Amino acid sequence: MDDDATQYTSDEVVFVTVDSPAIERTKLLQKVQNTKRQVWVTDDVEAVYRAIGAQFPLIRAGGGLVENPRSEVLMIFRRAHWDLPKGKMECGEGIEACALREVEEETGISGMQLGKTLLVTTHFYRMNGEWVMKETTWYKMDYTGSQPLIPQLEEGITAIEWVAPTHLDSYLRTAYSTIAEVFRAAGFF
Repeated sequence: MDDDATQYTSDEVVFVTVDSPAIERTKLLQKVQNTKRQVWVTDDVEAVYRAIGAQFPLIRAGGGLVENPRSEVLMIFRRAHWDLPKGKMECGEGIEACALREVEEETGISGMQLGKTLLVTTHFYRMNGEWVMKETTWYKMDYTGSQPLIPQLEEGITAIEWVAPTHLDSYLRTAYSTIAEVFRAAGFF
């Protein structure tokens, strides 16, 4: 952040007020490494987002919040976190096709009905030693089949479960904060 930014902290969230879109990459990476979640307060959201995005390789991904007729949602366990199935968009692929393909690959089920777009989340992580920005478009999906759940082991997925809404809290305790945002956008709480 530049000299005209101020910062406020509340538990795990850092609130950053940005008066201009000029954001220094080094300071941004320090904030990303030291906090779980940041909220940027600015009058020009698009300019700040473009300024941040211009400094990192962008990975586009698609994922789904899959619900069955019993109102259970499909969750995967990967790298010590409960998560939702998602993955990177392939060259020449549309984002909706990506979301459906990734859910199928990571869970072993097919035949989901694609619903509305829930939201787009952004997070940073290291890939091959380099910081990247991942933008994931999340969709509501419905599934009425009965195929067995098959975790995609080569992607580090070790478990898949249908989770009743009454049990979501215990799963979300070990999930990334963006996953709770997906459930919130879908109206679960």
